[in-house]
Amino acid sequence: MELLLEHEERVWRRDGPHSWEALDPVRAAYTPDITPLILAGHKNNYEILKMLLDRGATIPIPHDVKCSCDECVQGSAEDSLKFSLARINAYRALASPSLIALSAADPILSAFQLSDELKRLAKAESQYKEEYVKLRKQVQEFVTGLIDHTRTSFELEVILNHNPDGDPWQVGDIQGLERLKLAIDYKQKAFVAHPSIQQRLASIGYEGLPGIRGEN
Repeated sequence: MELLLEHEERVWRRDGPHSWEALDPVRAAYTPDITPLILAGHKNNYEILKMLLDRGATIPIPHDVKCSCDECVQGSAEDSLKFSLARINAYRALASPSLIALSAADPILSAFQLSDELKRLAKAESQYKEEYVKLRKQVQEFVTGLIDHTRTSFELEVILNHNPDGDPWQVGDIQGLERLKLAIDYKQKAFVAHPSIQQRLASIGYEGLPGIRGEN
């Protein structure tokens, strides 16, 4: 992979097409919208994603499904199927757990926002509802998977009380549970219902009343 990337850097001319863009679309294995980064996202290949991201590769965020800019109008008019599939291909890559982990400064917030966007797309493009619902579930499983890796109450509390606009949470601080409130706002049911989170909520709710917690 390193050799391929080095070769591409040597032969590419600024403002010209990359090697995968210059292929005859009839003979090409993938459609022109499938860039190396998008394909690596589809495969959820952590190592190759990191190589490409380190070299500055990006995935342009698809325009809103109701966007009426010249680019979207022209793309839909030329080939509506190709236009819709290019959007799905982009979101398949954006929903890659490895890509979220590598590119997002706040993976949990990014996953919540992406999950919300995929839910909206499932309603807006009902013909592809099943695909968007599948991607949304994948993103939600990524977030709950992060909670699965917490080993102590302290680690879980650090996550649940994280506030990007405030000071880092410390033991003894009031538990504002900002991440949990955010999950509720974005209707992330799987995150809220996670056993570890429910156990922590029960510990907070019954703090100082250990006898009552054992009652039915």
